[in-house]
Amino acid sequence: MPVLEAVSVTLEVPRLEEGIKFYTDAGLKPTARSQSVAYAARDRPSDAIVLLGGAPRKRLHHITLRADRLEEIAGRTPSAGGTVVEGSAGGIEENALWVRDPNGMLIHLVEIPKGAPLATAPAFEINGPGRLVRKGRSAMQASSTYPPIRPLRLGHILLFSPDVTRSVSFVVDALGMGLADRAQDVIAFLLRSQGQRSSCGGLRQVPEYRVPSR
Repeated sequence: MPVLEAVSVTLEVPRLEEGIKFYTDAGLKPTARSQSVAYAARDRPSDAIVLLGGAPRKRLHHITLRADRLEEIAGRTPSAGGTVVEGSAGGIEENALWVRDPNGMLIHLVEIPKGAPLATAPAFEINGPGRLVRKGRSAMQASSTYPPIRPLRLGHILLFSPDVTRSVSFVVDALGMGLADRAQDVIAFLLRSQGQRSSCGGLRQVPEYRVPSR
């Protein structure tokens, strides 16, 4: 399957300061640039969120997906109702395959190495009928004993679409993703080859991150 996983979401915002505070408070580590700021999740060195300042309102600029066989995706894009964008989009200094879906959403497809597997963490243990895994201790420890929470990596992206059926057809036919489930033309869930889920439905852009359990 050409699309392998979600990499990042790039947002245009009026004021970088507000975005910086929000994502820093959420545990992401910022890297300031001239007109933007980027945030990397804990277990992946590449950007997970990029904020571009100076926009009249907050809006999605593009999403970035790790993929392979980019020439095949480029060849299928026009027949699926999308367009191939030449060069880097919006002055962002990255060169890969840029496409727009039939609704105009910009998608950046990159060939980059797969991220390292998530480190194994102790499982959260809870007692149940006939299964006592904890004796004489609480399932939750004092909050002071836990390290600060930091998102591990981008989990999935929930996107607003004016036409869910059209969006699903594009990501399946052009990007090679698989349809996992749908609720008529209200919301649909798309799978990548690694089993991650991406949603196209009647909600605005919401990135979701994997975080360590406590």
